[in-house]
Amino acid sequence: MIALIARFFSRNSRILSVPFDFNAQPVRLCGQWPQRPYPVEVSVYGYCQMACSYCFANRNRDAFDRELHPKNTTPTMLRRRDRALADDLDPIGFFLRERYPVVFSNTTDPFQREEKRYRASEAFLAWAQANRVPVYLQTRGNVLYEEFERYAPLLDAGRVVVYLSVCQMDDAIRHRHEPGAMAIEKRWELAERLTAHGVPVIAACNPWV
Repeated sequence: MIALIARFFSRNSRILSVPFDFNAQPVRLCGQWPQRPYPVEVSVYGYCQMACSYCFANRNRDAFDRELHPKNTTPTMLRRRDRALADDLDPIGFFLRERYPVVFSNTTDPFQREEKRYRASEAFLAWAQANRVPVYLQTRGNVLYEEFERYAPLLDAGRVVVYLSVCQMDDAIRHRHEPGAMAIEKRWELAERLTAHGVPVIAACNPWV
């Protein structure tokens, strides 16, 4: 068994050399529209460091072609968005120009710890603010809570809604099932900060644990 593991890592040394993964499709149509109000999803990070035990994105890392794409960085996301805006035949561009809500993000958390290194979420939120694009922001909160003053100016009242997933009230259970997420108590504190800032908050029991 040890020999097999050693052989795997020797053949896949690139996996060890890449500190983080970016999404293969950082800007894409959301297949759930029109059942859901957001036709476009922006998901800048590939793997999600929340490591939730129940999450399809974390447990099935090839879902939606999300493999290691170290070259697919924030500039790639920005170029894809700008190309869509300039193309009259691109449905993503249509929804962005018409200011339909963008879900940010439905597969990986935009405020996981690597945001402090790459600031891809900050770049997208700044663009959305400049273009008055509505944002439906789904997160466990980590970096948004820790650096709230940095991100609060990008979260306009009336344009941004924040969806906080709170799956259980027992933080010991949370630590077992969501080891990368911040404590439940801090999520409530984040909700208070956001509402005081004028940003609506959805506290969702999703999924049930």
